[in-house]
Amino acid sequence: PVGGVSIAQRQAVHTDDHPLAAIAGPTPSAAAAAAVVEATTTKPTTTIGSIKIKSASVTPPGGSKQPGSAGISSGASVASAATVPVSNLTTGVRPASSMPAATTTTATSHSGVSSTISTQPAAKSLDALADQFLSGPSYRTLELGKPALLLPLPLPENESAFQKLFTLAGRRAWGDVLQVSADLLRNNPTSPYAPIYTSLVNNQDMSAFSTGISPELQKVQEDTMKVMMLECHAYLKLRRYSDLGRELDRWNFVHDVGPNPYPEWIPGSMFIIVAASMQYTELGTSEGDTKCVDELHKLLPKITSKAWKVAVHQALANTFLRQEKFRMALWNLDRMLDYVTDLVEYYSPDGVVVDPAEALEKAFEIEIRSRQIRILLQVGALPEAKILLDETTKIGSELHTIMDGQPTKSSSPWLNLHRIQAQLALHRGLYDFTHQNVDASMVSFQTAMDSLRQAGSPSGELEFQLYSSPLWMDSIADCLSVSWNNLAMGSLYECQMKEAVRRMESLIREDPTLYLSERLAFNLATLYELGGDTTTSSKKKRVLQLVAKRFYLHDIGPESFRVN
Repeated sequence: PVGGVSIAQRQAVHTDDHPLAAIAGPTPSAAAAAAVVEATTTKPTTTIGSIKIKSASVTPPGGSKQPGSAGISSGASVASAATVPVSNLTTGVRPASSMPAATTTTATSHSGVSSTISTQPAAKSLDALADQFLSGPSYRTLELGKPALLLPLPLPENESAFQKLFTLAGRRAWGDVLQVSADLLRNNPTSPYAPIYTSLVNNQDMSAFSTGISPELQKVQEDTMKVMMLECHAYLKLRRYSDLGRELDRWNFVHDVGPNPYPEWIPGSMFIIVAASMQYTELGTSEGDTKCVDELHKLLPKITSKAWKVAVHQALANTFLRQEKFRMALWNLDRMLDYVTDLVEYYSPDGVVVDPAEALEKAFEIEIRSRQIRILLQVGALPEAKILLDETTKIGSELHTIMDGQPTKSSSPWLNLHRIQAQLALHRGLYDFTHQNVDASMVSFQTAMDSLRQAGSPSGELEFQLYSSPLWMDSIADCLSVSWNNLAMGSLYECQMKEAVRRMESLIREDPTLYLSERLAFNLATLYELGGDTTTSSKKKRVLQLVAKRFYLHDIGPESFRVN
């Protein structure tokens, strides 16, 4: 690369496109609102890491911005996010359904396998090349001593349809999520969720579901809301905005349509997603963004819970960031800081504060300030970003001091000190990178990686993020993927292309479901093009595409692999 290099910052794992998601890092297509660090010297000819390839960019159909493309600098197009059936990604190697028959993970030795894909002999099938790719060295095989992950693990047996819905969402099989949710809400008359859904969308009298109900019926009500929210999330991940718009239009209970008032047990998140989704369902219209902002502002006086007002300001911040109205985004993040005390009460069941209130307040402040740091880095306000970074680092040290005096380890995901340490190290690395101090930035990225390896399992965060939290946080898997990606980009900047490719391939092998994102696929496909002839790079990209199909990653479109 010539001149400065943009480098990835954040991506909300498994929740990228959700309107309520945390301000996230740039991806080549739909993700949460992006933050891209630009070097303050010369504009790069080729910028890899966000990804922005000016000489070979892909423009979305109609030239419209995809959600999450906010903050990508002018002149850089983002990859199209058009939905393509999984069966069209590549031809017949694995069944298109994401519900595979029971199988076992095959252990394959990785010794002697190159970190890049060998395309010799030419007659070797793509399926065999994918096995070879996945059998290579990774943290999973070298450090954990586990067998290579050649196929996704079989779905658990005897799961209910409701449980399967979350299993499929955790595997990013969003097409199957839509099928299961449709059965639970509409197609299966014996489903316990269908009567509640039908009454809601038809604006029927809901008194039978509101007064004197049993705990069992109350649980069904809550689960119905979760199924409806997850269905909308699937539409967003698949970029099926027209279908999402039609579904949200049926939600009369959030539009105050009809004689019956909406039930009090409907969570505020249902109203927020309708308002925030207008920037997608009316994509390409001049009124879409304006209506989205207006509807979100109308919700602020209606929502009584101060904790859920945080979610409204969060959605507004994401919307303004997508519109590149950075001052308004920063202002809404400042308003979120006004409610940290209310967030502590929200996360304290029955009014009992299990963790020190001061610790939770500092953790929430670190999370919100981190998003402000990324915006300041994006717009080139480096002195201001440095001031805020130093202040946030000091808060992190104070949090460590508080938690060191606790007799037991906190179970709150907000007080995972390894994740917080990694977050701060990532910001420090990005700041150093903007000053072309690549060596120092790579030390910070490696520190973030080491902390995240100690932070615990990166899976199982989906339900917490979607339904139990008015404030979204950067997940462990997201931070780990970004740290590894940035290490790879640092290697590329130091003219170590093979090392950059090795790092990316190694992370994908560890767990494609967790780490093979649109950004990483686009980055790696670009490096394949830079490092080989057309025939070789094309085969490598198709193998990568096959890996995504094999693991049923429905949210990665073919454009992410740069395959014609």
